[in-house]
This record gives sequence, structure tokens and C-alpha cells, in this order.
Amino acid sequence: MTQVNEDDELLSAWQDGRAERLDLFKAVRAPMRQRARQGIAMITADVAYEHDVDDVVYDAFLELERIGPAGVKSLIGFAKTIAYRRGQDAGRAIIRERERMRDLVIDLGVTADPQFAEDDVREAAVQEVLLRVALECMKGLTDEQRAVVRETIMNSTTLSDWALQTGRSYQSVGRQRDRALDALRRCVKRKRSPDHEGANDER
Repeated sequence: MTQVNEDDELLSAWQDGRAERLDLFKAVRAPMRQRARQGIAMITADVAYEHDVDDVVYDAFLELERIGPAGVKSLIGFAKTIAYRRGQDAGRAIIRERERMRDLVIDLGVTADPQFAEDDVREAAVQEVLLRVALECMKGLTDEQRAVVRETIMNSTTLSDWALQTGRSYQSVGRQRDRALDALRRCVKRKRSPDHEGANDER
């Protein structure tokens, strides 16, 4: 039996309410992953991280189920269209996250080496390294620390509003943010130190 016939039979079963959810997911998973990856890369001009692809496929499959099979001509084609569009949405979110992280790097007071100041291409490359280091250091924060940094620094939520949302005092939230920024600053500087780079080279 050809793949096309299998897809047609599964679509017919879905339309009749006979299709198993797992069978649907197995049929669309690979093509959705491919198109989700392409959608992300189209926006970011970069290779998509697999966890981002997984998130897009999950959300796209839920959307596929929510919309339902009415009027669908091709199960695979429909699934791929949804995955590509959600991949583009994810790519835009990734770009916004990078922009906020660049602002955070500036707030941390960590800048590129002055020797690159007159070389825009090389300076941009160094800034990209700083961005990736800062993203990696964010993973080392606690969940609460990441939340306060994202909301009050990257999303511009005021400390007072965040304190109200979390049910904590203004002073407590302020101290938590200060500790988180100090931890980030130390982490970024440590990872950019010659000793750390040498250790990475040795590995």
C-alpha cells in the first residue's frame, strides 16, 4: 500500500471518528518536525534547536486536533501547513527573546572587547557569543530568579507589579532580582575568562 493511500485511509478514519490519536500523531510527526524546523529557520536564519522543534510540533498537533478534519483534503499537507506557521511564530518569539537578552547583557555591564569597536563584523560576532553565554547562564538560575529577570528586566514589568503578582514584598523581589543579576554577571564573566576558555579547549 502506498503512503498516499495510507494517508487517505487515515484521513477518512479521522473524518469518521475512527482514527486513534496515537496513529494520527505517528503519521504527521516526521513531516511536522521538518516543516516546524524550516519555519523556525526561515525567521531566525539559524539552525533550530530540537527542543524548540518539539514544542512547535506539540502545539501544532493540538491545533490540528482542535480544528478537526472537516474540509481537509490531505492530512499530511494540512499538518505541515500548521507546523510551518507555528514554526514561524516560534521563530519570531526566539528573535524577541534574543533581543531582550541583548538588552540584559547591556544591563549586566558586559561588553565586547574594545579592540573590536571599529570592526562591525567582528564586534557583532563577539556580541553573539556574549548573547549565547548569557542564555546559557540563565539556565543556571533558579526558576524564581529566571522569572524575576525575564519579567522585570526583559519584559519591563515593574518591580511593584511583579511583587503583587507573586504575592511578595517589593523589597523581597528587589533583593531577589539583584541576586539574580549578580549571579548572571559572575557567570558571564567566568565563562569569558581566559582560564575558562582554555578549559573548554582542553575538553
